[in-house]
Amino acid sequence: MWIIRLLALTGCRRGEGANLKWAEVDAESSCLRLSDSKEGASVRPIGLPVLDLLDAQRSEQDDLFVFAGTEEGKPLVGFPKYWQKVLKGTALEDVTPHVLRHNSGTRIIPANDRQQLYFLGDHAIMGA
Repeated sequence: MWIIRLLALTGCRRGEGANLKWAEVDAESSCLRLSDSKEGASVRPIGLPVLDLLDAQRSEQDDLFVFAGTEEGKPLVGFPKYWQKVLKGTALEDVTPHVLRHNSGTRIIPANDRQQLYFLGDHAIMGA
C-alpha cells in the first residue's frame, strides 16, 4: 500500500514511483530529484506526509529502491496486478493509477500552487 499512498500524495507516474531510488529522495530540501521521468530529469516538491511515509518505508527495508522488488537490487514489478487485486470488488475497481495523478493536480489548483502543478506535468492546466 505504500506505493499507492506515494502516488496519491505526489502525483508521480506509476513508473516514477515504482523505480524511485533512495538517492533521489532529498528529505532536506523536501523534494524528489527524479533522474529519469517522462520529461527527463525532474524535481518534485513533496510535503511532510510524503516524508513521513518515506521514513516509515525506509525503516522496513534497506535497498537501492524505495519500493524494492523480490530480486535484490531490482525495483518493484507487478504493480498493475497489485492495483487490480487491491481494488477488485470495490466501487473503485475501474479506477486506474493515473487517476491519482489527476487527483493530485485537482488538490493543488485550489492551493494556487501553479509551480507544483507544472512539476506534475499538467501543462494543459497551466495554460488555463
